[in-house]
Amino acid sequence: MSALERNARTQAGRDANTGGVGLPGGGQPVAENEPALKEEWLQALALYGQGKTTDEIAEGCLLSHRGAEHRLRRAREALGCATPREAVVEAARRGLL
Repeated sequence: MSALERNARTQAGRDANTGGVGLPGGGQPVAENEPALKEEWLQALALYGQGKTTDEIAEGCLLSHRGAEHRLRRAREALGCATPREAVVEAARRGLL
């Protein structure tokens, strides 16, 4: 199952179990219009979670340094986290990584 399929399943479960307000069992509240996590954002988070630097993420994804920062930021914002480290933990908790 791809990360996008897991993300869709997570969204469907959230909607069915909590009316789209948050995740079952706690978690951070999620707005109804939460942006879907793109595969590229999850890839950057996965690399960050492996201890890669932003430059290493950029090189591995064929991006500029700013492109890698952008992907990490978008993933962080979509998960409602303040730091990329928190975003990795939250994505793993949701079963996206």
